[in-house]
Amino acid sequence: MKKNDIKNVLIALMDQLSIAILIAVCIGLGAYVWVDAEYVPNYRSESLIAVSNRETIGNTGNLNETVKLAEKVDTVLKSNVIKKQLRNEVKTGFNLNSDILAGTNLVQIDMSASSPEGAFTTLSYLLDNYQQLAGETMSNIHFEVLEQPLVPTNPTETNTAIKIALIAAGVGFVASCGVLVVYLYLRDTVKTEEDVDTKLMAPRIGMIYHERDRGKLQWGRRSRGNRLLITNPARSTRFVEGIRMLANTLTEGMEANHKSLLVTSTFENEGKSTLTANLALALADGGYRVLLVDGDMRRPSLATLLNIKELNNQVQDREQLVMKSDIRQIQDNLDGLLWNAKTSIKPTEAQMVQFADFLREMKQQYDYVIVDTAPSWLVSDTTLMCDMVDYTILIVKRDYMLAKDINDIIDGLEHSDSELLGVVMNDILPESGDIPKVYGYQGNLGEA
Repeated sequence: MKKNDIKNVLIALMDQLSIAILIAVCIGLGAYVWVDAEYVPNYRSESLIAVSNRETIGNTGNLNETVKLAEKVDTVLKSNVIKKQLRNEVKTGFNLNSDILAGTNLVQIDMSASSPEGAFTTLSYLLDNYQQLAGETMSNIHFEVLEQPLVPTNPTETNTAIKIALIAAGVGFVASCGVLVVYLYLRDTVKTEEDVDTKLMAPRIGMIYHERDRGKLQWGRRSRGNRLLITNPARSTRFVEGIRMLANTLTEGMEANHKSLLVTSTFENEGKSTLTANLALALADGGYRVLLVDGDMRRPSLATLLNIKELNNQVQDREQLVMKSDIRQIQDNLDGLLWNAKTSIKPTEAQMVQFADFLREMKQQYDYVIVDTAPSWLVSDTTLMCDMVDYTILIVKRDYMLAKDINDIIDGLEHSDSELLGVVMNDILPESGDIPKVYGYQGNLGEA
């Protein structure tokens, strides 16, 4: 196993840790309920008696004789006969035990029951009525109670349900993590750059490395907005250069007069919207006039990512899907067609035709038109928009989606009217250095 394989598995495990915790909690709760249901408290009351011959009460007597009487009493107390008689009288469950103190006529009697009162009253009844219970067997025997029975205050064994539940939860957590590690390692995802080349049906045109999130905390939450943009001075050189290299690759690969580009991903949270915004910024910084279009009208995210507020445009209740008046300047050389509200309304066919005409018109006014769309696996809008642009790129997050599912999306994109330039692998782990703490350029800020 390579070093990066271990990193990939560990980071993926951290993402899935909630599953292991949930399993551990369920196992712990199950163990607690089972042990607690099986637990029956046991209370014990004790008494010490001295055994003697009734006919010689008050006399010293022969020790050997009293010892034999004590042995007789012990035998009787352990027999089922007296236990049966006692059970018929007290009408409760109990456990009777006795033991002779070696070489003496002293007998220790222990009475156990499920309640303190039951143990005490049963033992007291035995001491008061032993002759009646034993009959002729102990007619000549006298009990002298040396230690009176007491009502027990605590059970002899505590309920171990909580302890066992914690142990079970711990074992369940460790076992779940072990199973997850094996699963995460064996699942057929795209974990490295080599996997892109060997497992996917499209060329690799860019690599974006895992970027540590250095966003400042505000009121206990990380600040939103432009913290993951290349305009943020906190971004690493490796991250910024990865974006700029991708921008250069795209400008070299796109023909003149064919400058509209659609950016999509297989599923959500692959960093698509974040990369799209950064790509537009890099092209604008290179002197190109760029129009950035948020084509995910159901779950728009670019306005939030770029920290742009006070947008009043909405998709619903409009004959025309987009209008020139919706365009606003973001910075020098960069304009945006952005949305501020989510909607579940699917654009009509007429609206999509008007949107295609709008993109063709914008290609004449801008050097590049960059369209951020919804994940291809979630809605059909992306498939329709692919036929409206010249080129498409697919964002693939490291160790996120199965290679088979990504290839299914690639196959669909290749059958559209646009040209699939290739895939950009996102969130790659560096070969050396510490594992970044969180995020890693994933586009969680409203990413679609």
